Amino acid sequence: MDDGLWVLFVLFLYAVALGLILLEIFLPSGGILGIVAMVIAGYCLYELYNHDQLWLAVIMVIFTLGYIVWAFRWGIRRMALHSTLESGVSTGADVKEAEGLLGETGVTVTPLRPAGVAKIANRRYDVVTNGTFVEAGDRVSVVDTSGNRIVVRPARDAESPAGTAETTS
Repeated sequence: MDDGLWVLFVLFLYAVALGLILLEIFLPSGGILGIVAMVIAGYCLYELYNHDQLWLAVIMVIFTLGYIVWAFRWGIRRMALHSTLESGVSTGADVKEAEGLLGETGVTVTPLRPAGVAKIANRRYDVVTNGTFVEAGDRVSVVDTSGNRIVVRPARDAESPAGTAETTS
């Protein structure tokens, strides 16, 4: 084979190896494409070394390392999420709405044991109690909200002044 044609063939194989390295980033091959690319690149280096083209082999090694670094950085930049959540953006509408319910009263739709559904301000909400069971249809008051967690207690307990809880003898 003519030396000029042989060098073009080796460079073509090398280009195929670089293409396989780029594909390895995007296709889930379990490393097979990367291994095949390294075998092809290794064969190209071997052939260049055997034909006294050591300078071209060194250039290929340096270029390959740079190409791999570039390909992964480019691939990661392309696939990565580049936005950040600010505190105002990360609070969803449901959390903001739940914060506005503090002190509101409503009616339970399902029994709260201790979680269930209550209708507060003409909307249905998933609510919890502080461990007490509340039957369906009972009035409840919102006593705490944290995130989208709405804590209620029976309305008669929420309205009674502190220290005057009813006791049975």
